[in-house]
Amino acid sequence: MLPTIKRPTGHIEIVTDLDTLNQSRELAKQLEQLEAEPTTGLTEKELSTRATNAKKLRKQLEQIVRDVREHTLILDVQGLNASLWEQLVAANTTTENGATNQDVLGLIRDAVATMTTGAHMQPTPDESLEFDKAELFNLLADMPDSQLFAMMPIVQQLNTPAIALPKA
Repeated sequence: MLPTIKRPTGHIEIVTDLDTLNQSRELAKQLEQLEAEPTTGLTEKELSTRATNAKKLRKQLEQIVRDVREHTLILDVQGLNASLWEQLVAANTTTENGATNQDVLGLIRDAVATMTTGAHMQPTPDESLEFDKAELFNLLADMPDSQLFAMMPIVQQLNTPAIALPKA
């Protein structure tokens, strides 16, 4: 019996609660600003107050990070064969007046929808989510561009063919 081909695999994280994600960024920024302020010339009481405020911000940030993780979808993805990848690239590429334009966001959406083999929420990795490709594509279409662009490195990595071992 011949062995099977194991395509490269990876995971993509999608935060589904963007309000909570923004809150985490704001708290992290506040904490960073508080810790960057100079301490020279402050009294013990002022230093103590600042440390107490920093501790409160850290606790709030920890809770919000937990909330973000609870609302994080994990997609299990697998690299595509070269011909399918090339079809997706071609479908998202147009030529007008000799200029080639590529819809990068469309390519990412199409690729991730095609590459996804499973999904679960981050806190429950053993509980697979049931979904169809249309539902996944709609989710990807609703995502902000910044989250889609963040997926591009894994999409490229998994779809870059490796055909030989590197020379030692």
